[in-house]
Amino acid sequence: MAGFSDTNPSGAIVRQSWRVANLAHFMTRNARRFADRPGFVWGERSWTWREIDAGVSALAAALAARGLSKGDRLLVHSKNSEEMFFSMFAAFRLGLVWVPTNFRLMPDEVVYLATASGAKGFLCHADFPDHARAVAEGAPNVGFVWAMSARGAPPFGEASLAERIAAQAGVSMRDAAVLYDDPCWFFFTSGTTGRSKAAVLTHGQMAFVITKSSRRSVARDRRRRSRPGRRAAEARRRRASARCSGARRGDHPAADGEVRCRRGLAPRRAIPIASPTCSPCRRS
Repeated sequence: MAGFSDTNPSGAIVRQSWRVANLAHFMTRNARRFADRPGFVWGERSWTWREIDAGVSALAAALAARGLSKGDRLLVHSKNSEEMFFSMFAAFRLGLVWVPTNFRLMPDEVVYLATASGAKGFLCHADFPDHARAVAEGAPNVGFVWAMSARGAPPFGEASLAERIAAQAGVSMRDAAVLYDDPCWFFFTSGTTGRSKAAVLTHGQMAFVITKSSRRSVARDRRRRSRPGRRAAEARRRRASARCSGARRGDHPAADGEVRCRRGLAPRRAIPIASPTCSPCRRS
């Protein structure tokens, strides 16, 4: 692959493959392990992992039927919503590059992102018809526009995202094979001092972040849920409440010449007579 050396320095271990897990495998795995557990909550509604995986596959199948394939860019202009969440993993599953925008951008700015990214499809929230119209007219590389979060008939574009997902319900899609350096996300900068520029996030980078975060959270949850862990934490709290970290000046020194807490509690450490008193002893 470009950017990596195949040479074998003395004593070095040469990597044999740059293959990594597709980020959408996160959905596939959880759908198998936690099928009926809630995986996504939005407003008053929740989706199980099985429902999420099925919706992601249906949307990926709809995008594939519209002509998108691995490496193509999918522009998404939307407020936070369940369909935006589904669009991200559907893009990953198909091997597309997900290109989200800031929904506060003006129509002409979104047109620039559409042309700069080379997007072939545009998913636009129903609240932004001007943006959809501007991209359809000003970005000839965009082949279709679908409306997101549309209630009833779509206000613009070929169809609504909900219609496309419903049309492909039950279709199973395999995760596209990806390499470490395959891009999965164009993260455009804010463009404060000039035109926005895309920071390229790859499957390898994001897989590392997700794996590290998942392992830490799982280990932390296991420690919290374990009975020995709870007992140890409670014992630490009891010991902390039963210790005095200071001593009241003027108390009688012990045989070793150090002052003990006048309440009779065990000191956390040896306290010289000249040390300041602890707040519990000052109050007593």
